[in-house]
Amino acid sequence: MVPMMPVAVRDSPRAVTGMSASGEKVAGRAARCGNDEGQVTGLMLIPLVIGLVVLTVALMVGLGDGVRSRTQTRTAADAAALAAANAWQGELRARYDLVRLAPDVSVALRELLATDPRMLSAGSTDAAHRFAARNSGTIEATRLTAQNTGLLFEVRTRSTTRTAETDQPTYAHAVARVEIASPLCLDGGRFGLRSGSGCLLPGEGLPVAGPLPIPAAGLPDLRTEVWLVT
Repeated sequence: MVPMMPVAVRDSPRAVTGMSASGEKVAGRAARCGNDEGQVTGLMLIPLVIGLVVLTVALMVGLGDGVRSRTQTRTAADAAALAAANAWQGELRARYDLVRLAPDVSVALRELLATDPRMLSAGSTDAAHRFAARNSGTIEATRLTAQNTGLLFEVRTRSTTRTAETDQPTYAHAVARVEIASPLCLDGGRFGLRSGSGCLLPGEGLPVAGPLPIPAAGLPDLRTEVWLVT
């Protein structure tokens, strides 16, 4: 009986090679699947990103339009209030200059002092409308109020266009004040003559009839002040 000789068995190159190729194929398919899934996910995110960009831009445009409209409407209100106050001041100056040129200054001055200050505001409303329109606004309301030693000109304006933010017009409110320094003065909605730090009114410090206390050199220049309150 012939003894069996030990035989060394080596791995078959073909078998090893076959297993390696199979593994590479599986790995390749897995890589391709991963790439495909990444591409699909990226494609799905594109509309979302575009939507977010469009929404952001729309919000920025809307907010910017609202700020611009409110600023412009406030500017229109400020301009209208100052225009109304300056128009009243201009009318008073014109009448005061006529008094200084009158043959009888005392008589002319007494007529001016008897005038209701609100009667000089005919041109104020027109001026307010003009200046509001120049700043893309329209006048909603105006009011003239006598307050202590001055007059307040209140104006409320509305924008002529609607904002993209709210689809509504914007509104603004402004107040301008007029003060007469000298020689005239205002007290409780009545004209008077300045005397030191006080204001003399007809029948209250000034004679009801007869000549008024006018300087020998004539009436001095009228001094007034106009400023924006709010």
